[in-house]
Amino acid sequence: MSDTAPALHSLLLEQSSPVTSIQLNLSAINEIDLAGMQLICSACRTALDAKKHFNLAGCMAPDVRKAIDTVGLQRQTTCKHNADLPCIWCGGIN
Repeated sequence: MSDTAPALHSLLLEQSSPVTSIQLNLSAINEIDLAGMQLICSACRTALDAKKHFNLAGCMAPDVRKAIDTVGLQRQTTCKHNADLPCIWCGGIN
């Protein structure tokens, strides 16, 4: 995903200003790296700071779930940036 991170970053910035809720559909993503996860977490934090909702949608591919497990996100059940509600990676919905 590192090669697509700049495009995703631009898309998230474009789409975030005129809306109050952002939903990122992961069903077409077959793999993700740390750069991609960090970008999505940053987008979530930016949305929450702007009092907007940010959610993940769609089924995560097995390789995406494996990447999340590998970096340890499955252990982070809550997010300190989301009022300690469940983390989006762990099935939380804002």
